[in-house]
Amino acid sequence: MSKALLDPLVGTWKLNGATTKITGTGSADKSATGKIESQENGFKLIYDGLDSVGKATHFEYSAKYDGKDYPIKGNPAFDTVSLQKIDNNTQDRLYKKGGKEVISEHAAISKDGRTGTVTQKGKDAKGQGFTVVTVWEKQ
Repeated sequence: MSKALLDPLVGTWKLNGATTKITGTGSADKSATGKIESQENGFKLIYDGLDSVGKATHFEYSAKYDGKDYPIKGNPAFDTVSLQKIDNNTQDRLYKKGGKEVISEHAAISKDGRTGTVTQKGKDAKGQGFTVVTVWEKQ
C-alpha cells in the first residue's frame, strides 16, 4: 500500500464556508479548494479560493515536517510556512512574512478522514488578535 493512501491529508479538500467562525479582526475566504499531494516527509498544497469580497486567491507550497521555513508562492500575506506533524491526523503550521510570525494554524482531520478542522490564530497590522475556524470536506 502506498504512503499516499495511508495519509488522510492527501486529496482534494473543499471549504464548507457556512461553518466558518471568526473571532476578532480575522477574515476567511468565502469558498476554497485545497489540493494536497504527498511528498517525502511532507506535502505539496495548491490552494484556490474566493476571498470575502469575491477576489480570486491562489497560493502553493511544498514543505516537509521538519520545522524549517519553506517558500510560499502567490500569497501576499505570508511568504514562508513551517510544518510540524503531531500524529497522522494532526499537524501545526506556522506562516511568516519577512521572518515574522503572521498566523499559527492547527489542523485536525477526523478519524474517518472525511472532515478537517483548521484553527488559525494571529494578529492584524494593528496588533489586534483574531481566530478563524474553518471546516473542510474531503472530495
